[in-house]
Parts: sequence; C-alpha cells; structure tokens
Amino acid sequence: MEWVDRYRDKKIECMSRDEMAALQSERLVKQVKNVYDNVAFYNKKMKELGIEPGDIKGIEDIHKLPFTTKED
Repeated sequence: MEWVDRYRDKKIECMSRDEMAALQSERLVKQVKNVYDNVAFYNKKMKELGIEPGDIKGIEDIHKLPFTTKED
C-alpha cells in the first residue's frame, strides 16, 4: 500500500494551513451557537462575560470564550 493511500481523510489531512484555519473557524462558530442555544451552563457563562454567538467570528476569537475549570 502506498503511503498516500493510508490517509483516513485525505481532503482534511492534506489541506493547507489557511484551509484548515477556515474549517476550524467555521466549525467553532457553529459549535458556539449550538452550545449557547442548547446548553444552559455555557449560555450562563457566556452571558456573564457579555458574549453572544455573533461575537465569535472565528478561531481568532477563541480567547473570548469561557473555559471550564475544575471548580466548574
């Protein structure tokens, strides 16, 4: 078997850094909206920080999101 045939998902595993960043941004935006709308814990955390899903435009905004700690 050729090494190029060993990829699980060649499209994703071989994409450029820019393509990967765009994909990650797209998925992050969708996930933030999903948890804001459906997970009371994260909805509350985001509201406490004054963050709404529209404030997250991509991975460059990840620092704005609340992260869980052991105490949570």
